[in-house]
Amino acid sequence: MILHGSLTLDDYVPGRSDVDLPVIVDNPLTDAQFTALTEAVAALRPHAPGRVDLRVVTRQVAASPTPAPPMDAYIELTPRSGSDLYVERRHPGERDLVVEFSMCRAHGRSLVGAAPAELLGEVPAEWVLAVGDTQLADWEAIGDDPPHAELTVLTTCRIWNLAEEGRLGSKTAAGEWALRRDPTLTVVRDALARRRGDSTAPLDPAQVAQLLALVRARLAQARDTG
Repeated sequence: MILHGSLTLDDYVPGRSDVDLPVIVDNPLTDAQFTALTEAVAALRPHAPGRVDLRVVTRQVAASPTPAPPMDAYIELTPRSGSDLYVERRHPGERDLVVEFSMCRAHGRSLVGAAPAELLGEVPAEWVLAVGDTQLADWEAIGDDPPHAELTVLTTCRIWNLAEEGRLGSKTAAGEWALRRDPTLTVVRDALARRRGDSTAPLDPAQVAQLLALVRARLAQARDTG
């Protein structure tokens, strides 16, 4: 079991950040094992500090990543929701695992078992950027989305930072990097203010859209010249 994300990057925001936990197993889970796992996770709901995303993959999948690795199981726990867990079984290809594997190799901390670099094969940066560009395209298609505007802005900065400098860091660090690169990006400054607790900081939908377009253009340029 590997912990990664904001908790290992000193960027955890209580009550808002997720807890990301990939679990690597020797063989696909049996039905009985999956049931036991979901029951164990459900029992921890009262103690969860926020949403917990637990993804289960086999050792073979982890050792030899593909652009869309198969996922044996997914469990999402939302504390205090009062609803059942959200679960998936045997997803044939989960593109987000590419990013998760890359983050684990770079910043992950094993809670149980071997070190991440011993379990996870290398993930080409272009795969991570391709997943990122697909996510940005999805957000462009959605348009104005106030509840997720802060996430959109700072994740866009993370993808930009990776494309320009090969660094896959925290949301806060990526936002600060983007401002150093272009101090006129007011929407990034406002997103950082929101992350730090200023709920009054405005996030202009037009500026969000401009940032998405800017970074997608940079990604396209990198593909063309690479």
